[in-house]
Amino acid sequence: DAPEEAADVLDKGSVGIKLQPNFHKVDMDGPEVRRIVEAADEHNVPVFIHTGYDVPPLTCEGLIKDFDIPFVLMHMGMFSHYTDAIHLAKEYGHVYLDTAGPLPPVAVEIAIEEVGPEKVMLGSDFPFWGHPKVSLEKVRLLDLDEKEEVMVCGGNALDLIKRK
Repeated sequence: DAPEEAADVLDKGSVGIKLQPNFHKVDMDGPEVRRIVEAADEHNVPVFIHTGYDVPPLTCEGLIKDFDIPFVLMHMGMFSHYTDAIHLAKEYGHVYLDTAGPLPPVAVEIAIEEVGPEKVMLGSDFPFWGHPKVSLEKVRLLDLDEKEEVMVCGGNALDLIKRK
């Protein structure tokens, strides 16, 4: 019933959908996931997707190609796939990256250099992958200017869910 539940919570004001394909045991290109993303598309809200060693970012490309709504590749593919996540964000204007998870600071730095600070957002995945202070410190190590740091540390996320 997930597609119907997604539409219902979006009708009630939810500002996005999170897909956790590894937990829910769904195929990223399967009909159930596509129906959930269709609901997000109808409501013009972003879809946040858990990515990592268990859900490589490239498995999301079919959805990204077929739907013109924002997609956030959470964890930026983690340590094993961050270059693929960056590639997708460069290739598609509606793909964003978050910094949650076991990412080295250099991965965040490369992402910002490759796709710009407007497509990267702070994430921590607390309490699972780390403390928010650690995630924040990864961004602060990069010596961004004040505007860029505000974008990455909250502004981009607020813009994405239209709450600014």
